[in-house]
Amino acid sequence: MALARWDPFRELLQIQRRLDRLMTEMMGEMFGPAPAEGWAPPIDMYETDNEIVVRAQVPGVRPEDIEVQVTDNNTLIIRGERKETAEVKTERYIRREGWIGRFYREITLPTPVDVNRAQATYEYGVLTLRLPKAAAVPGRKIQVQVKA
Repeated sequence: MALARWDPFRELLQIQRRLDRLMTEMMGEMFGPAPAEGWAPPIDMYETDNEIVVRAQVPGVRPEDIEVQVTDNNTLIIRGERKETAEVKTERYIRREGWIGRFYREITLPTPVDVNRAQATYEYGVLTLRLPKAAAVPGRKIQVQVKA
């Protein structure tokens, strides 16, 4: 009769997964529903005088498998899919921590951008978006007319 060995790392991994689920649920309540698709790449976003720069970490994703969109309500959407690169029977994995499958990320931009001049580049697993800020529309005085 074989004795079951206690594996503290397996228990830690289970605790981490539970905490991840809890944080995902809490973040969903705070910031809207969690994406229906598999995973969300980490994002860095900063602003210069002329543009918003967004960097998404998507290692192992082919550029043709990435879709970027800016909606009318100033929301950036990045979606795509990381596909399996080598065929390995699932039961042979010792450990698998990389995400495979669809991903989705939706971010509200801090200022309107000029989508026609936007640029997207991909290098070393990092998608970089350069989103020029839209020209500010100056306010103007509106003359009130009297109907006769």
